[in-house]
Amino acid sequence: MLLPAGLAPEACLLLIGRALRAFTAVPRSLAAAASPAIGGALFAAGWLAAPLVACGALKIAYDVALWRAFRRHGETAS
Repeated sequence: MLLPAGLAPEACLLLIGRALRAFTAVPRSLAAAASPAIGGALFAAGWLAAPLVACGALKIAYDVALWRAFRRHGETAS
């Protein structure tokens, strides 16, 4: 692919972006397929609240991780 010198860096970034999207699409699709299967298995086993409790625990862990990552940054003036 021949590109003018001024466009070469932008084209490289676009190609990397496409490759990265293709690389991360597989784990996302596998996770999207596994979640209903795990939830369905827990429902079938009689643990009706287990998926809800697991989601709540993951949400709390995510919020705590964000808080710990950004707690040292000062508040910005609105």
